[in-house]
Amino acid sequence: MERNLRFGLQFATIEKVYEITFVSKNFLGLAMRRQLQPFISAVFFSLVFGVLSGCPSSKPTDETGETKPPQEDLGGPLPGEPKVAYRPWTEIVAGIESSSGAVTAVMFWNEDNEFNDDEINEFVRMAKIFRDDKVTFMTVNVNSGFNDTEDREARMAAVRKYVIQHEANFQHFLSVVPEFELLMSTGSVRYPSIFLFDKTGKLRHTVSVSLDKKKDNPLPIRQAVIPKVKKLLEEKTAAVTKETDTEQPSSQKSDSEKNPAPKPSVAKGEVKLQTLDWEKTQEIVAQHRGQVVVLDLWSNHCLPCMQEFPNLVKLQATYPEKVKCISFNMDYQGNGEPEENRELVMEFLTSQNAVLTNVMSAVADEKLYEKLNLGSLPAIYVYDQDGKVAKRFDANSAGEFTYEKDVIPLVKELLTAK
Repeated sequence: MERNLRFGLQFATIEKVYEITFVSKNFLGLAMRRQLQPFISAVFFSLVFGVLSGCPSSKPTDETGETKPPQEDLGGPLPGEPKVAYRPWTEIVAGIESSSGAVTAVMFWNEDNEFNDDEINEFVRMAKIFRDDKVTFMTVNVNSGFNDTEDREARMAAVRKYVIQHEANFQHFLSVVPEFELLMSTGSVRYPSIFLFDKTGKLRHTVSVSLDKKKDNPLPIRQAVIPKVKKLLEEKTAAVTKETDTEQPSSQKSDSEKNPAPKPSVAKGEVKLQTLDWEKTQEIVAQHRGQVVVLDLWSNHCLPCMQEFPNLVKLQATYPEKVKCISFNMDYQGNGEPEENRELVMEFLTSQNAVLTNVMSAVADEKLYEKLNLGSLPAIYVYDQDGKVAKRFDANSAGEFTYEKDVIPLVKELLTAK
């Protein structure tokens, strides 16, 4: 036995333990050693296991044996209790716009989503981080749009129970329309999603899970959302900027201030709308070789689309000769005829004084999503003077984008390149 153990364990420390344990051979005698053999062996193997395994981990583990993350001291639970109510998305946005002065974070969720438990916990964690700042937190349950025959009280009770379990002590809304309709109206076809509004109530960022369903893709709250909230908190509102900022001397002005962009003129003319498929629309693009063409895909169901649309109109008025702007409406969902949407589309275009080339899709939106490999709206194609796509801005290729930050700088770059 001694020979086998020494052969199997090639460590000096183990050999020492064994020698100390079995030095009793000369002290106790053979008979007593046989009686104590089981006990001594148990002690010996316990010591061996401790040497081989090292000291036990000081990190706590859960029931599966996986190491738990370190606990954070974020000041304990949020104050108050969760509030739950049914509310249309338009009213939620109107409430955010009217309560200026605070940054607002809204999370779309569904308790059946595979990522949701982790995402709710992360959202609550973020609320704790910003508990002393002017940040308002709320959620919208996307799968709660039942018809009038459903028991809304029972639904509210189920949601309330869920958010209480996660200590989400802030406002929670339940959608009054079906899930798909709500997602389409906000321009988000995926959830969980987080919408970030600045202090003036303007929607500035939308962060969603990845389009790639094959990978583990929880919402990147720590990496992508929290830094954006911090930047929004640092921004001054327009009112504050007016009161505090002073005129800079000419020598200190930036190049953009010394050489401002052309001032847009008010577009004059009649707002027109034609119904075409994608191929016919591309023929219009081809007819404007020599100009930069901006093709904006939008829908009345997409809030970010409508918020950015005035910038398309402004861009056309700013560069009436050098840039051709085309709006391509995708309201048609394949039910009935495309022309049934004309009145609603024209109402919005007229309100925006959209004196540019306006097209309404003759093809159902789902077919176009598939044809163009498009995940959601808004989407913008920018063509160079040779008619080639310089860049497509959408959730797939560009992530979050705006005219001011992304589209207009690209247009200016293309204009100066020629």
